[in-house]
Amino acid sequence: IEIQNKEEIKSYLLNKFPKKFTQDSNLIFVWECAQLDGVENLVLKNNKLTLKHIEYNFPEEINYCVLMPIPENQSLKYRVIKEQGRGEVRIVAYPTAQNDFSLVIKVDDGPYPSYDFYRFYVVADKNYQ
Repeated sequence: IEIQNKEEIKSYLLNKFPKKFTQDSNLIFVWECAQLDGVENLVLKNNKLTLKHIEYNFPEEINYCVLMPIPENQSLKYRVIKEQGRGEVRIVAYPTAQNDFSLVIKVDDGPYPSYDFYRFYVVADKNYQ
């Protein structure tokens, strides 16, 4: 995904998902897959993505953009905003020293037949504790 203007995407998210994305939210990652019919783990470490295929069919036509590297600390609270896709998209591991500060997102298309199109955003907010 070519990001021409990060501010345009942020504006889009503010308008489309006003309860999920705020002015203080950080846009970390955008992911699209035109053909997903299986289970995948996406591992984000720093500003690199690794796809770990779990089961069923391999995804095709994947586009993504890392807009902000995962920091090597636990100062942010991460969330997924799913725009499209019939299955489940969720964070299964948050960045810690034990996992070398990797964020792991599981995309599970479920028991549905054939492929589906997925688009989601990973956002982060300050972790107020």
